[in-house]
Amino acid sequence: MNLLKSNIQNILLIENDECRVNWLASVLPFNINVHHFSIVKEFIEEYPKRKWDLIIFDCDLDPGNKYIFNDDLGIFLPDANTWIDCLDRDSNGHNGVDAVELLCGLKDLDKNVPCLIWSANPDGSKEMKDILIKNKFVKVARKSYGHYEPDEFKDIIFNMLT
Repeated sequence: MNLLKSNIQNILLIENDECRVNWLASVLPFNINVHHFSIVKEFIEEYPKRKWDLIIFDCDLDPGNKYIFNDDLGIFLPDANTWIDCLDRDSNGHNGVDAVELLCGLKDLDKNVPCLIWSANPDGSKEMKDILIKNKFVKVARKSYGHYEPDEFKDIIFNMLT
C-alpha cells in the first residue's frame, strides 16, 4: 500500500501524553488522520463511527503525570514527583487495559484492524496484548515507547498501516 496515495487512512489513538500525540501528527503524511482521545469512554464511543486502519493504545492515561525530556537518552521519561502508579487511569478511572477490554466487547468489531500498544508499562502492555490476541485480533504489536527512537517508531507505524 502506498502511504502517499489519495485515500484517507484513519488512526484511532488513546493517549494522555500530548508530546507523543504531537510527534505522531508531525511524522504522518497528509492523508492519515489521527483521532486522538485521552478518555477511554470517548475512545470507545468513536470506534463505530468509521473504518479504522490502525488502533494505537497507551496503557497509562492519568492526565496528572508529567514527563521530562532526558537529554542523555533522547526520550521523555516520567517525572517521579508526579507519577501515581503503574496503571494510571483517566478522569473516569479507566486505563489502557480497560480500553482494550471495552473495545473487545463491542459488536461488529473488525479484528483485522492492526493494533499497536506503545506503552512503556511492561506489565500493562503485556496484559493488553494478551487480551487482543485472545480476542483474535490478527495483527498486534507491542513496543515500549521509551525504548525506541522516533524514526524506529515511525517505521513500526508505517509497517502496520501496510
